[in-house]
Amino acid sequence: MQYQNPDPRFDSLVDQLNIDGIAFETANEGTGSLEQSLSSTLSSAHDHSGLNVGLVFLDSTPPRLPELRDLAQDLNLATGIETIYIRTPDVAIATSEKFPRSSIEAGQLASVRASSYEDGVAQFLQEASSRQLDWISVLIAVAVVLIVTCGATAIQNWRQA
Repeated sequence: MQYQNPDPRFDSLVDQLNIDGIAFETANEGTGSLEQSLSSTLSSAHDHSGLNVGLVFLDSTPPRLPELRDLAQDLNLATGIETIYIRTPDVAIATSEKFPRSSIEAGQLASVRASSYEDGVAQFLQEASSRQLDWISVLIAVAVVLIVTCGATAIQNWRQA
């Protein structure tokens, strides 16, 4: 089933994302070299940590920022790409099935502060992936604490009996 979005740019963005994971609202002289640089950044991120990220670059920022998040969600649904990052001249917005919201927001802030789009993408990927909790370690630590507590309580009760 093809996902539909009323945004006139939507189909073009989906097609571009499906080709190489990078989409531009408008292609111009500068987008070719930018796309090559971003492609190597994406390849490196995918090779090192298995990240599945789609990058979208728009010419302007809409008056309502939630529209960008909606567009990112719709692109995620239409392409199956886990994390969609949208950059405009003013803001960076992302949605992700892999990263928690706090990691995404930290990545967005780092991205906007960067001096170039290439650096912004690298900063986003670094921040978003470095803030993930290792849930298996957390669960093991909680289990160990519970076992030690139960064991200490059982020993104390046995001694008092």
